[in-house]
Order: sequence, then C-alpha cells, then structure tokens
Amino acid sequence: SEPPPPSVAAALDRSRADIAKLREATRARRAYWPTEYEKGPRAAVPYLLGGRVLAQLAIFEGDERARAGDVAGAAERYLDVLRFGSDFGGGPLLPALIGAAIEHMSLQALARLVRSPRGAPVLDTVEAALARLEPGFVDDVAAYRGERLFFAATGPIAMIYLRLPDFANAPRYTLTVHEDGPGGGQVGVARSFGTGDQRP
Repeated sequence: SEPPPPSVAAALDRSRADIAKLREATRARRAYWPTEYEKGPRAAVPYLLGGRVLAQLAIFEGDERARAGDVAGAAERYLDVLRFGSDFGGGPLLPALIGAAIEHMSLQALARLVRSPRGAPVLDTVEAALARLEPGFVDDVAAYRGERLFFAATGPIAMIYLRLPDFANAPRYTLTVHEDGPGGGQVGVARSFGTGDQRP
C-alpha cells in the first residue's frame, strides 16, 4: 500500500505508545466495558470513536511493516486489531457496530496482505488465527439483545432525535410509539415531522 499522507504519518508517530498498549491489551483473557446502568440514560459509555481511530492507526502501522518487508509483523498487527474489534461485541448495539467496523478494516488489511506477492509465508498463520478468532466475532443478534437490555435497564426513552431530509418536496414522517412492539396499542399521540432536524 501507499504511505499515508504526512498528517496521518505524524499522528501515527505520536500514537506509537498507545498502539503498543492496544496490542498488549488484545492478549488479555477478557475485556470489560463498565456501563453504570443505575444512572439510566445518563450512563457513560467508553469513548468508542477513539478506539476506532486507534485501531485504524494500528492498521497503518501494519501497512508500514508490510512496506518494509516485515510481512509477519504486519499480520500480527492486523490480527491484533481484529481481536480488539471482537472485544466490542456482547453489549449494546453501538459498540457492536463499531467493533464490526474495526473487524472489517482488519480483515480487509489481512486480505490485501495474503494476496500480495510476499503474503504466502503468513497464509497458514493467518488462517489458523482466523479459525480461532471467528467464534468471537461481533454477533449482531447478541448486540440487538444487548440494546434491548440497555433500554429495559434505563427505563423509558427520554428523547428521540430525528434527522430528516431537508430538500424541496421531502417526505414527511410520522412517529408513533406502541406498547409491546408494532402490533401493540399506541402509547401517546402520533407526531409528524417535515424537513430539517426535529426533536419530538
């Protein structure tokens, strides 16, 4: 792959210690994301975007190793990122989606590596690692279950934020809330919204 732009290379250099910590953490026996459910909708969640950016920087570090001819070192970094992404599963939906995105970027990097002319020596290592890691990949069904648990634990939804299209003749939307799912009785009044951002 091509070297990253200078601004990305500078960010990578500044983040070497954090990438090393991420790689070390992927060898831990378990991951724990503390969510203080007792705080309800005000419960803080880990800074997920920062984790995704750090994972991308670790991918860039792997690309750097591949360009230098260290194919094994590149594969190790890509696999570490894959383990990191898998750690985001088992909870609410948003962390799981970010974990799936991290898994995807690492799998793309691994595919580029093993398809490259220098990738053959690591093919068996990558295949064995994927066989071990696949059962731990983010499970979207479990993530949706985790999301339901989060809402059950935090109580009623305090606010829904709708972002609607803002152009001429944009469609209008009607929001209704139903007890026990779409087939249940309607709770409260229906609200209709037009263009732009609206808060019911």
